[in-house]
Parts: sequence; structure tokens; C-alpha cells
Amino acid sequence: MKFLILAMLPAAATAQSIDCARGDQQPMALSSWSAESLQIEVFGIPKESVKLSFMLENMTGKSIIAIDGSVSVFDPLGRFMFAIDMPEIPTFEGDTLSISGEYGVTKGVLGLASLPPERVTVIACTSEVAYADGTVETFD
Repeated sequence: MKFLILAMLPAAATAQSIDCARGDQQPMALSSWSAESLQIEVFGIPKESVKLSFMLENMTGKSIIAIDGSVSVFDPLGRFMFAIDMPEIPTFEGDTLSISGEYGVTKGVLGLASLPPERVTVIACTSEVAYADGTVETFD
């Protein structure tokens, strides 16, 4: 069973994620996401887990070879739940980057699958991108 490490951001990063959504044009746009509850066994012990999937679209029109960013999730009251780092060296299918994995590390992740998707806010925030043409772009 493959588990991915979950990046937990401090409150300052949470505010930065919200500002990111209101700020300049981001190179990656969230096109869809899903959360599915799973029951797994770890060393023979039943555990709860959530399969998360995020689909991001490259909005730059350029080929991205490296990226620094994250996907942040907020509950219906706007409270930060958790964040997942984008892969440093992304693998795109066309202009689409898929981030998925099974998570069971925090209460925030486990609670996501029980919330109505339309009441959850998911923000893709990128701070820096390296392109195949050798240029690097920074986003505030």
C-alpha cells in the first residue's frame, strides 16, 4: 500500500494560499478533485484512509519541467484543513497534472470525504515554475 506524506502548513501559509487565490494569474488551475473513503489494513489492523485526486491544468501554454506549489483544502467555514505539495518534477498528460494518493495521516484528511464537495474550497497555489525553454517564473 502506497502512502504519501502530507504537508501541513502553518497559519501564515494558510493566509498565503487564500491570497494566492485572489492574487495574480496562477500557472496551474484546479479542474477537478475527489475524495473517497477507504478501509485499509496496516499490519493486519483496519484503518481509515482517503483516496484523494486533484486534476490541475497548465495555463501557461509552455512546457513545465519543475514546479513549487501546493493544493490547499478549506472546510465550509473557511478553516484550513490540510495541503498537499505538487510534485517537484511533474509528469503531465498533455496540459493536465494529476496528483493522487491514499492519505490517512490527519483528521482533516479523513473528514474531507464526509463533507459535501460543493462546500469545500480547494486552492492550487504555485510560487515558482521552471519551463523547458530555460526560463523560470515566480508567482506572488
